Amino acid sequence: MKRIFFRLLVFSLLLTPAPGLTQVVTAPVTQMAKPEYKSFLQLFMDYPQESINREEEGKVMVEFTADNTGKITDRKIARGVSPGIDSTALVIFDYLLWKPGLSMGKKITSTSTYELNFDLKAFRRLVKKRGYLHVPRHYSPYDSSGTIFPMKKCETAPQFQLQDSGTSLAEFLNEHLNFPDNASKLGISGTVKLQFVVERNGLPSNIVVLEYIGGGCTEEGVRLLELTRWIPGMLDNQYVRTYYEINILFKKGENKDGHIPNQSNTGI
Repeated sequence: MKRIFFRLLVFSLLLTPAPGLTQVVTAPVTQMAKPEYKSFLQLFMDYPQESINREEEGKVMVEFTADNTGKITDRKIARGVSPGIDSTALVIFDYLLWKPGLSMGKKITSTSTYELNFDLKAFRRLVKKRGYLHVPRHYSPYDSSGTIFPMKKCETAPQFQLQDSGTSLAEFLNEHLNFPDNASKLGISGTVKLQFVVERNGLPSNIVVLEYIGGGCTEEGVRLLELTRWIPGMLDNQYVRTYYEINILFKKGENKDGHIPNQSNTGI
């Protein structure tokens, strides 16, 4: 009887969660994976001109609450540097889309922090690399709500724009695509599918990989997308944030022979 009781006790202990594991919480994370988030900062990192003149630097911490869908319901500066830099940090933060926090695998409303480093030396290197000092202003008039609309809701869909050129998006992608050596050696081909937001300033943001292929093809697809510039979508005579999807075909022998395989998806 004692042996049976002992076995039952052990079995009961195995089924009882340890006190430290009853509240396993994962903080909210951006919808972008780390490589795409890094690319996002290369496009959207900004620095107030007055802060550049004053050589102000430091890390800003934003405290925020995301509900169980990932929607931001509150955000504030928890640790600031200066009014100008703090305001810029919030502007950058407001571009980001989030996945909700998790507790024992369940989506929850949770509070977390986001940190952004303002480093003048690093910013000047970035400016030299990307070719512009400040992030472009929004097209005007624009929707100030920050709502992101599906393509089908827009009265005018976003349009790819290459300065004053008549080059189409497919032609641009085909011309600038560099077929990765690893993919060529391994015989890898296929379609990279990316979702992103066409922002009100015409830049692509929140790039998410929907369909991945290896050999460096997905990374090349993201690089190409970062090069694109857009006329934002319109709704109610205002420029709005719009979801967009794009398919980029990687097939050796077809990307450089004049065939245009790349297509954009406007039916979101």
